[in-house]
Amino acid sequence: NEEGRIVLAKKTFGRRRALGMLVEIFEEGYAALTGNRAVGIAHAGSWEDAQWLKDNITSRFPETVFTIVGYEPGTGVHVGPGAVALFFWGA
Repeated sequence: NEEGRIVLAKKTFGRRRALGMLVEIFEEGYAALTGNRAVGIAHAGSWEDAQWLKDNITSRFPETVFTIVGYEPGTGVHVGPGAVALFFWGA
């Protein structure tokens, strides 16, 4: 938010729905951009989910360029096993 705090923007239940919501958030914020098309996905032992997310975004926005990485141990201990995060410059 404006104060630099992390706030809940949306909520859903179920892993596949949560990943689908990431795709929706991506569409809302990224589709309007004409500049940077770099997208990052980080995961904590969830390579299949990271790949699913990439494939679903690529099918709608084939011009995107992805980097997929596993969380390093320092961050991984905080996010927990199975975490998946999406990073991009949004509107």
